[in-house]
Amino acid sequence: MSYVSGAASSWLGGTITHSLRIGLIRQILDVDYEYLCKTDNGKLLNTIEGETARTTVALGVLFGIVTQVGMVVVFGTLLVLISWQLTLAVAVGVVAISFLIRGIATRASRVSTETVFANQRLSERACEVFDGMRTIRAFGQEPREQEHFADASDTARRAEFRLDLVAGLVHPILEVLYAPLFIGILLLAWQSGLGLPATLAFLLLLYRVQPHIRGLNHSRVQLAALSGAVRDVMGLLDPSDKPFLRPGQRRFERLSEKIAFRNVAFRYGKGWEERAALEDVTFEIRAGEVTAIVGG
Repeated sequence: MSYVSGAASSWLGGTITHSLRIGLIRQILDVDYEYLCKTDNGKLLNTIEGETARTTVALGVLFGIVTQVGMVVVFGTLLVLISWQLTLAVAVGVVAISFLIRGIATRASRVSTETVFANQRLSERACEVFDGMRTIRAFGQEPREQEHFADASDTARRAEFRLDLVAGLVHPILEVLYAPLFIGILLLAWQSGLGLPATLAFLLLLYRVQPHIRGLNHSRVQLAALSGAVRDVMGLLDPSDKPFLRPGQRRFERLSEKIAFRNVAFRYGKGWEERAALEDVTFEIRAGEVTAIVGG
């Protein structure tokens, strides 16, 4: 059953990643060319190849949170049935610990965004090397490009390391903080006069629920650490801030005679020169001819 569960999880994760990649490519193919001119290919490549997998991991963490919450509710109900006073004390302690973890989650979210930018820059440098290989070779710039790529790679490495350091703080901090919580609950149970069987049952249930509470706090930090990747993928999938091609109303069958342009004007997108590249231009392209418009 463990093997089947692992295989099913792997299949589901791969399917989600595949769907995200297909959705991103569809968005890139449908978006206006002006948007593609303003967006670096390295950023698009990093989003499609790297951040989609991270987003899938984030979804898996989210599903795990649902399971953990269910387990906490079940064990929490049993704890309340034994002693609502001790359960209230446990809840106060857990909330206090969660507030401490909140600072780590905020830091992880910030470092996650930095990691996404560092990986994007690394992909951009790789694309620049591939696209400009002829120029690099012609001017003997191999050492310079290698140094630039090494700097970008080291920046990405350090960002990933910082993210691991922040996320790795959760487990030891929780282990340290939950130990006095257990001792405090034991002292409260002794002072309240709770019988030994009830006290042992309460501690046993608390011991069983503690990994799930710890898992919730760890999942919070994981989600924060993956939030940069999720924002990057969702930002590219979001159609509200992107220009799209407007399809024509007439279906094109075949070119039988010519294509005629009457008083045509053309201007590049925002950020380019304000002056139109073409203005009030009229010409015809007959079937079988090749026509080029060359800038002056």
